[in-house]
Amino acid sequence: MKTKILSILLLLSFGLSAFAATTQEATILDLDSSKENIVKITTDTEIISSELKLASEVKIFKDLPLEKVEVDTNDKTKLNVTLKEELKENTSYSFLSVYAIDWNIDFSLQDEVSGVEIENSSADENISSVFIKSPKELILNFKSELTESDDLEVKLLRELQISDVLIDADNEKQINMLLNDNLEADSNYILMLFEVTTKEGIKTTFLNWIYDFSTADWLTTEEVNELTKKKVLEDVALNAAETPDTWAETSVLVVLTLIMSSLIFLRRKKA
Repeated sequence: MKTKILSILLLLSFGLSAFAATTQEATILDLDSSKENIVKITTDTEIISSELKLASEVKIFKDLPLEKVEVDTNDKTKLNVTLKEELKENTSYSFLSVYAIDWNIDFSLQDEVSGVEIENSSADENISSVFIKSPKELILNFKSELTESDDLEVKLLRELQISDVLIDADNEKQINMLLNDNLEADSNYILMLFEVTTKEGIKTTFLNWIYDFSTADWLTTEEVNELTKKKVLEDVALNAAETPDTWAETSVLVVLTLIMSSLIFLRRKKA
């Protein structure tokens, strides 16, 4: 019996040691959003790898400015939301409340951005569907009536497409995120960087994984530097395997709930 217990303890010890050897923690120190097609993240930890390209769990959302949010006077189960800018086709969005935990809905638009109703894929949410009345008008349909006590502080987030996540060729403490959807000037964004993993399987997790930032009223275009591009091309030639989609098994709803909690904290901090 003692031998079995000792064996189990040794196995647990080996497992924890192996986990510690392949995982490290980091903190985001700074974020450079001055270029429209690259987000540069400075961390306090070196990420060492034979390849610059990283597998990652990361998302960037634009916090869309809202013009008006009000309960429909004729139907208390409807919330009318007017945007300051138009929705985009072939784009994913997330609507959430800062306070009501069951006011979330994720939806994706295809080629149509008017006259489209999208059912909520989560049966646990109070929002049953969203109707895209026009590119600037949304109607949220709720299962129960909204009351005067309901807080209407809500967020609409637009997800940006990321093409690559790379270690900077000249600084192993910097991560470069190359964007397919460019940043826009004078706008607010939310970065969620859970972890990155090197070719060797070394995983780096981030203590301050949610990071909100704003862009200046001007942006410039900059391609990733020549050394990085050359190194990435060499890596792709030697390693034809695609970067795995590590978000395939991650629930966006759970993530957005965590965002909501963080937004509450940020709001209270500012207040």
